[in-house]
Amino acid sequence: MIRFIIVTLIFFILVWILLSKFTELRKTEKSHVLLTLFVVLFFGFIYTKIQDTKLKHNQQIIDIFDQNSSIYCHNFEVNLTNFNLVTGTLTFVGKNISNKHLIFPIEDCHLEKR
Repeated sequence: MIRFIIVTLIFFILVWILLSKFTELRKTEKSHVLLTLFVVLFFGFIYTKIQDTKLKHNQQIIDIFDQNSSIYCHNFEVNLTNFNLVTGTLTFVGKNISNKHLIFPIEDCHLEKR
């Protein structure tokens, strides 16, 4: 995190120097350029953090499922005996006649019953 902040500050300083030396923009215009870059980088950072959290959750659910332990999706017990994991869509699809109509996205699943 600290490394990201330092690299970002260095990046902004370099952009400011380049804008100062090689453009004829006014200070307010330069500030707008830097602010726009900052906002884009900030939202990119937030998006990446959210995606990392989702990826860790999904991987944890898949690992537990692959160990033939039960996970819970909409109060249904999901395990290797009753469900298949479709890795292309990250969904659990029922195997048996009683579960055949059930399809759960991995985002709706948890390690403990809720």
